Amino acid sequence: MASTKNTITLSRFSPVSLHFSGTGYRIFLQAAIFCLLCLFPLQSALAQQPRNDAAELSAALKAIKETVSEKDLTQVKLAETAKKTNDLSAAAKTSLEELQAELAKVDQSIDLLGQETKNDPPEVARQRKLLQQKKSGLEKKVAEVRLIQVKSEELLAEITGRREKLSAQQFFHRSADFLQLMQQLYSRKTEWAGDTVSFLLQHSGLETFSPLHLGVGIFLLIITLLFGFWSRWRLLSQASAKKEFIKILMGSVAGYLPFFLPLLVITLYSQLLTKNSASFTYTGPLAFACTLFVFQLWLVRFFFKPILDQKPLISLPDKLASAFRRQLRITAFLIAVLSLLLVAPVEAETGAAYYYFLRLVTGTALCAVLARLGWLFNKIPGLEKTSFWIRSILAIVLLTAIITDLLGFHNISFYVIKGFTQTVVLAVLFFCTRYLVNSVFRSLSYGKTEWSQKVRKQVGLTGNEVGSNFIWINFLLNFLLLIALLVAVLNTWLQSWTAAPQSTRFIMQGFAIGETQIVPLRILIGLLLFALFWTLSNWAKTMLKRSIREDQHVSKSARDAIVTLTGYLGIIIAVLLGLAMAGVNFTSLAVIAGALSVGIGFGLQNIVSNFISGLILLFEQPIRRGDWIVVGNTEGYVKKISVRSTVITTFDKAEVIVPNSEFISTQVTNWMFSDRNGRLRIPVGVAYGSDTELVKKILEDIANAHPAVIIDGSAPKPAALFISFGDSSLNFELRVFLTDVDSRFKTLSDINFSIDAAFRQNNIEIPFPQRDIHIKTEATP
Repeated sequence: MASTKNTITLSRFSPVSLHFSGTGYRIFLQAAIFCLLCLFPLQSALAQQPRNDAAELSAALKAIKETVSEKDLTQVKLAETAKKTNDLSAAAKTSLEELQAELAKVDQSIDLLGQETKNDPPEVARQRKLLQQKKSGLEKKVAEVRLIQVKSEELLAEITGRREKLSAQQFFHRSADFLQLMQQLYSRKTEWAGDTVSFLLQHSGLETFSPLHLGVGIFLLIITLLFGFWSRWRLLSQASAKKEFIKILMGSVAGYLPFFLPLLVITLYSQLLTKNSASFTYTGPLAFACTLFVFQLWLVRFFFKPILDQKPLISLPDKLASAFRRQLRITAFLIAVLSLLLVAPVEAETGAAYYYFLRLVTGTALCAVLARLGWLFNKIPGLEKTSFWIRSILAIVLLTAIITDLLGFHNISFYVIKGFTQTVVLAVLFFCTRYLVNSVFRSLSYGKTEWSQKVRKQVGLTGNEVGSNFIWINFLLNFLLLIALLVAVLNTWLQSWTAAPQSTRFIMQGFAIGETQIVPLRILIGLLLFALFWTLSNWAKTMLKRSIREDQHVSKSARDAIVTLTGYLGIIIAVLLGLAMAGVNFTSLAVIAGALSVGIGFGLQNIVSNFISGLILLFEQPIRRGDWIVVGNTEGYVKKISVRSTVITTFDKAEVIVPNSEFISTQVTNWMFSDRNGRLRIPVGVAYGSDTELVKKILEDIANAHPAVIIDGSAPKPAALFISFGDSSLNFELRVFLTDVDSRFKTLSDINFSIDAAFRQNNIEIPFPQRDIHIKTEATP
């Protein structure tokens, strides 16, 4: 592109150069803007059209009915059909809402035309007729779409029933028992080796790997091995300088990283190459099983024996910890083998007897190891009482799994073992995650570590102040983790394959109470969002306080008011966002506001009075943070001004919470309202016979010499006044004005020390009250 003054030349992308003068360029822009504006009505009109036509929905419903009419449908096919039916029902609901909205607009247009009369103009009559025809067509479409929605829901219920029935049949299906399996295996004892070798050769997937693929795989393996060992060395070298928990984490990760990374890369690479394979290949699942095994070994190392000989997270006696580690490693291996058996089509390729025999051996071994783990729980200090229930539940589950497997109910046995194993894994993950979350937020709440103190400083928490917002977030995260655990365990143990999606749908879509739709997930997200924005508002307050701290044009009281109001605004935004995410209808809040207005007239008037008084204090600022005030019988410094109350710190370091209405309705003494100057009066008594002129000179010289006394003429100069003749002394009073009334007690002490020293030096006596008592005695008659 080349350009000159008032000319734009486009010659790079077109063989013809286009020249626009300044006027032509403006005309071109105006035309383009006009065209864009013309597109908006078209876009709006297109957006108002229903997305799904009744004919399309009817055709989709017919196709689903034809699929459901088939007799031999598998669970996978039924699940796909159920998803299509659910999508159809949702589409019909959306289309119905759009049609009803359009029908409401047509009714509104008809109402605008008014009642039909004989004197209507022809144009109005024609328009009314067109609208009536359109209304009839829309009502017909609404009826059709509503019928489709009802039929789709009925069809979904039918599919759900078939899935539950098929699940029950598969669940209680009985195949060969243990004796029959042994007979079948014995009859084919000469074919075991051949079947195994044939299976391994046919499903290895090596024929799909070209030399280039193998070369790339070996290269990636070498790179990840080198990177894993380098990362191991780097983590171990840096771990010694870290905190205890970080050191344990880095050490355990470093121990298994050289093995975990290559296995993970092999898993992903083999899955990528064999995803389009026509037959099953076990290379990827085998690599995944190995990766799962290494990951479980890392968990055992992390919790029971850190690599850097640190104190383990789960502290047990050495022999007991060693036994736990050994049994958990065996459990990890058996779980990896079971995961491979579930994926690999061993039953189809080698026969049911061989497959169920492998599964029986692996499952029985897993049950034995789990029984051993349950026995070890009895030896954990502090779990002697709860271990009985653990061992009882474990014994029931394992006996059920073994007996049903021996009797030929392999699906029931597998269901029990799978459900119990997944429950244990989920429980371990739950407690591990909960431990990490609680550790992080406990540190943030109380500032136990350096990093947490930095974070606390960013959100405005100092010293030993408890971070209540972090406690809220911690509570909500624990609650969400518990809900997630319950949902996961429910999905694991539910016998019906359709009940798990129903429970998930209950959490995601909620339930209706009257006309109110309650969605548990939205409520939880709303609470979490409220806690998050509450924390962000505190952080914003801290940032604002820092940004205006050095601004000399803003007074300290104005800064405090700005920061306080910003904090309340953040809380209001957090509440509104939390309520909006929870699905609260704000139009219904008018009723609540009306009820509150009645409540204010009775029991909430004090709260509202304090609230309004707090706003007055923030804006009018008769008192400010740091002021020395006297209200009622309370005297001290203003520590904090909130909307409801004000905190005053007394000279004894007691904190008194005073309702804000007290500052508006009663008299308040503020020693620092307009300035920090203040007068100090010091009474002094000297003995009769003292030189009064010398006393006056000494007192005024001492006052003029003190740095806290004003002597520059901005206030009356120090004066020593002869007040009165007392019973035992000549009474003087030294009156001075101080630059900072906050230092009055220290200044009083300094001047008293100086007066005592000067009087001693000049032999001026400070008398004490004296009384002469004359005892009159009379002779005894």
